[in-house]
Amino acid sequence: MKVFKQLSVVVDSSSDEKAAREAAADAVKRVGSKSALGVFLSDALIPKCSIGVFSKAHVTALMKVVTGTSNFEMELESDLIESAHWIAEIVAREFCESCEDSVDALAAVLVAEESQSTIILQTTLKIVHETADKLRFSPQQNTQIREALVDMCASSLNIVTAKLAAKGLAKVLGDDPKLEVWNDVLGSLSDALLKINQRKPVAAAQFNALAKLATRIPNTFYAICGWSCFDYLVELLRNDSDEYVEKRQQWLRVNAVKEESKSQKKRKRSVSKENANAWDWQAAIGALRLLLNSIIAACISNKSLNTSETSPVFVEEGVPRAQQFLRLCVDIVGVEGDVLGRFEEEGMEDERAEDAGCSMLRLAAATSVLKLCRHRELRGKVEWRDILSIMLTTQDALPDIRLKFAEKLTHGILSRRLTPFWLCALVFMAIDPDRQNLISARSMCSQIVVCIRAKIKQSNSDGKARVNLTREPESLLPYVIWLVANHPDIEVDAQNELSESQAYLSFFFDILLDSSDYATYLVQILQTILMTTDAREGNESDLVLRDAAKRYTARLHLVAECAMNILKQKSSGKRWDLSEFNGKIPLPSGMYSNGSSSKRRVDEMKVNDDASKRQKVTKEWLASSARHAIDSSSNLDVIQKKSSESVHSETPNVQDKMNVERKHEDLKGDFVNTNKKTKQYVELDDGLSPPRKGDKFLGSTERRKANKRSRGSALNDIGENEREKIVKKSATKLSRELLEKENLENSKTPPEDSVNAVKVLPQVLTGSTTASGYALRRSGRSRPSSSGVPK
Repeated sequence: MKVFKQLSVVVDSSSDEKAAREAAADAVKRVGSKSALGVFLSDALIPKCSIGVFSKAHVTALMKVVTGTSNFEMELESDLIESAHWIAEIVAREFCESCEDSVDALAAVLVAEESQSTIILQTTLKIVHETADKLRFSPQQNTQIREALVDMCASSLNIVTAKLAAKGLAKVLGDDPKLEVWNDVLGSLSDALLKINQRKPVAAAQFNALAKLATRIPNTFYAICGWSCFDYLVELLRNDSDEYVEKRQQWLRVNAVKEESKSQKKRKRSVSKENANAWDWQAAIGALRLLLNSIIAACISNKSLNTSETSPVFVEEGVPRAQQFLRLCVDIVGVEGDVLGRFEEEGMEDERAEDAGCSMLRLAAATSVLKLCRHRELRGKVEWRDILSIMLTTQDALPDIRLKFAEKLTHGILSRRLTPFWLCALVFMAIDPDRQNLISARSMCSQIVVCIRAKIKQSNSDGKARVNLTREPESLLPYVIWLVANHPDIEVDAQNELSESQAYLSFFFDILLDSSDYATYLVQILQTILMTTDAREGNESDLVLRDAAKRYTARLHLVAECAMNILKQKSSGKRWDLSEFNGKIPLPSGMYSNGSSSKRRVDEMKVNDDASKRQKVTKEWLASSARHAIDSSSNLDVIQKKSSESVHSETPNVQDKMNVERKHEDLKGDFVNTNKKTKQYVELDDGLSPPRKGDKFLGSTERRKANKRSRGSALNDIGENEREKIVKKSATKLSRELLEKENLENSKTPPEDSVNAVKVLPQVLTGSTTASGYALRRSGRSRPSSSGVPK
């Protein structure tokens, strides 16, 4: 804007030559003399703006050329004509006062009875939109212009012309519900929707004009139209009855104003000859825009966007309709945009995916969800699986659609209209077959991460190196893990050794580790994910459904283990930032659950009831064996044989549970006081109890040690000496208690047989121990356990 202000001095005819030169030099200096814009200013634009070459008189002459009212005949190339119109738009926007002498020419173009050239008409509409509130039109001209704009909105078949006319009309009249002219305008445009009932074609231009008015005059639109257009269009798009299918097929059967290119004709080769030139998908896109803008207009009208309190009227009327619209957009993306049923026949999936109309409709549906998620009242109304469906637009069949969606998403994040969470959608472009798209995706991700880190650094006003890890881009890792684990192709990818999932995670880690090295924090997040479950597993009340939902948790752990391996490879040989998150790692509540509900505990107690009984029987047998060993010291070999058979006759998992529980308690005792400063500890996962709410966690170093010691198959993974030590300790303690109780009255010294019994029992128990089934998950596959966790 400062450059344009300096150029205004150059254009102003009242300035002297010296002032003009100084202003021109300052404008070039601001943008850089060697930059592309600086070269353009110094070599092309400024010479045309110098005094005596491009004054107010020249602006008037330029407007006459643009509006087609000049007597000067020019034989120019098409690109030069477009450049002249582009310069006229800039002059009208930045130097509005220079267009005062062109008022009559502008009005003449709009009120002319003869048809004008499309480019002349559209350029005139743009200039009127920029200057309508600044130029002095006569009352008669104002009336004529208003009537011309209303007529263009209601009858024009060109979408761009109708939208520009709607913008100009909103600028001329303003957002005032009390104006009676708005009732006529909005009423005539709304009648276009009723033409579908009369089996007449409805132009897509009217949908787009009405949608544009909804954004420009939200208060007037909501006061006059309310939710009538919204309810009708939702029913029209979602109802699959024969009546509504026939109505949808009546959409826009009018040929486009501009001719189709060869590529567009080639893409539409699968469409019947009757609809070969039909742009009916433009009507569907206009309907989506109208639905979206109706919701936004209701938000603005109820003043719920700029206030901390949500309007009760919008909560009652707007939020349910917003959820309907979100579901509609997800459905459109799911059916590849074929809402008009043009590709219902089998074997036409490729034609449907590559069709230009369907692809543009998919893009419009996805971007509509992005626009709706900007608003505070509507952010939490979208389910995670629906968000994943929208994010997969980055894997659309057409490369142009993938890139356009990524660009819109990036612009929304950088402009702070979207939360950084949407960065996860760009991760799915890691396997984009188009190399240029892949390079663009990597550049956009890096730009977003650098911007986030810069904002965090700027927020630390005291200048100290204060680290808030929850605001760092690394905090997006739980979202990425969940989205990758719930990708529609995860089952197929698992058969290919998770090649695509590894590409997603590697792409994400590359972006993060290039600008920072919070690898320790990433390890903390992954370890926390391995100790949690999928939220859907904890929400199921039925045991059967919960068992079926446990496969989601298995997927999460599978992807988390894969991410852990990739992170170790990328961080090897690199100095880590040892910053850790103090406390419990926050995870998205809709994705993850710690599984500590009381109902779940009760259900698990019922499931493990038999296991508890077997443990009780085993303890009774252990006491009986000890007594028998003391009383029958002369038959030690017989005791050993019978005890071994008895142990093997019991369920192996019962013994393993006892041994793992002993090891669990010993290890827990070792780690309770590891970090006395923060009083943090971790309970090893024994495969039975889920993490409880409020559990604290160790630092990364202690957690790695604990996980390393708890990996493997329980007792088989520890050494032989340690295993014998654990069993001998428990057997010795039990034997001494029995000896003290039975020989208290007889003698204070235990009999010689007790020493032999202490020696025998460890040998018996050692020979009966087997591999435990309660080790931590490896490679994402859950081990069998008595709690019913499937493989």
